Amino acid sequence: MEKLRKLRKEKGISLKELGATIGVAESTMSLYENGKRQPDYETLLKFAKYFNVSVDYFIGDSISFDFSPHDIYDGWDDNGSIKCPICDEKDGVHFIKSIPVDFENEKSDGVAIEFRCAYGHKFYYVIETYKGMTYIVITNGSTIIKTMDIPEYESNPQNLAQLWNSEKYNGLDDYGKDVVNIVLEKELTRTIEQRERSANIIELNFIDAPVSAGIGDMLEDYENSEKVFVPLTSESRRADFILKIYGDSMEPKFSDGDYILVRQQPMVDEGQIGIFGYDGNGYIKKFGGDRLISLNKKYPDIYIDENARCFGLVLGTTYIVE
Repeated sequence: MEKLRKLRKEKGISLKELGATIGVAESTMSLYENGKRQPDYETLLKFAKYFNVSVDYFIGDSISFDFSPHDIYDGWDDNGSIKCPICDEKDGVHFIKSIPVDFENEKSDGVAIEFRCAYGHKFYYVIETYKGMTYIVITNGSTIIKTMDIPEYESNPQNLAQLWNSEKYNGLDDYGKDVVNIVLEKELTRTIEQRERSANIIELNFIDAPVSAGIGDMLEDYENSEKVFVPLTSESRRADFILKIYGDSMEPKFSDGDYILVRQQPMVDEGQIGIFGYDGNGYIKKFGGDRLISLNKKYPDIYIDENARCFGLVLGTTYIVE
């Protein structure tokens, strides 16, 4: 992690001093800086807090634009600037840092963007993504100051009594009314059954990319997916997508053809099972720090370097509800 080395040198402390502060051995710190081992998420949080940066600083990609927001909004009545929601100060509001957010529902992903105004008021823009929708709340950390409009969910269908008393229905002859009644009764039955069924299932993205538990196939970037239903469990609530396994190297825990629940995250702890991309291949393996480990002992370990990429944590198996 070249960024870790850069921050440490800027602060003027040694590997040993930083390790002692964070609670990590000097030898392990050296492996981190040389890219021979990746710190787990808890350790990253400690680094981020110590250096007053976000976790994204270590694991996120940078992005460049050919414009500056202050140029775009010049003369636009300051629509592009952020005002302090506590004192309405719009000059001297500064971005401090972005912080990952853990939501209690375990299904959301999000970030809090911290700002501070010239009078010292601290506030956050909390951005949450939940089931494909994004919500924004402004808070001072303890009190919600403002919420964005939350999209309304689809309303319940019009009930039968309303339909039967409508002008269009009453304008039909007896045969037309009989046809409409039959269709309505069938649709009502279907809707009730669907609601009962949906109470016990959850919709997830199925990524039809080959993930091999054996030799390994090309792992794609998960751009193409389809919506499927799986049983509602504590694991599926936390999952972001499902994949299908090919191969037997993770037996007896996972078998060829199993559907697995995956929580998207950029790294896993040693000993956890994750989805990895390395050297053009995709794997489900146990993370061993410098290697990917098969549970089936007839398969050798796969030694990796800093080019290995983690796509997520495997939570368990599931099946698709037809």
